[in-house]
Amino acid sequence: MSLKKQDINKLQDIFDKTLKLKDKKYSNFELGTKNWDSLKHIQLIINIEKKFNIKVKTSDVSKLSSYNKILEFIKKNQD
Repeated sequence: MSLKKQDINKLQDIFDKTLKLKDKKYSNFELGTKNWDSLKHIQLIINIEKKFNIKVKTSDVSKLSSYNKILEFIKKNQD
């Protein structure tokens, strides 16, 4: 199952606001690049949990180290 356009927009909005992004090439974003440091990573995860009403296990937090991995995680947890 794929995410709805509104969910993709919601995720991109979280990235924009949390990381204060100007470059909109989301698929290029990974932990450690641009404004994405460890503190921003935790903020991203918290914002994603709130917006998508999902719970990210502690063991999964470090695995969600790129936009694409987060997108896939949300897809799996929306089913």
